[in-house]
Amino acid sequence: MKEFEVNEYLELLPKLSTREIQILVMTCSGFSRTEIALELNVSLNTVNSHFKNALKKYHLNTYAQLQSLFFFNFLRNFKKLH
Repeated sequence: MKEFEVNEYLELLPKLSTREIQILVMTCSGFSRTEIALELNVSLNTVNSHFKNALKKYHLNTYAQLQSLFFFNFLRNFKKLH
């Protein structure tokens, strides 16, 4: 499978690292955390750590809030991205 390109998404949530964005994009694309870990060749704990760090950076409480923030910013910037 082709690696998820995230450079175009970095400006959507600028506080997140490239890996945090990559994992967020993958989960928003329907990958489970286990599938993400396998695809990126990292542990499930690493995937969970990236999610927790992303939540802290935006002062969010749930993963659904993080996904909503990503989708909101994606739609708001859709024309600029494409």
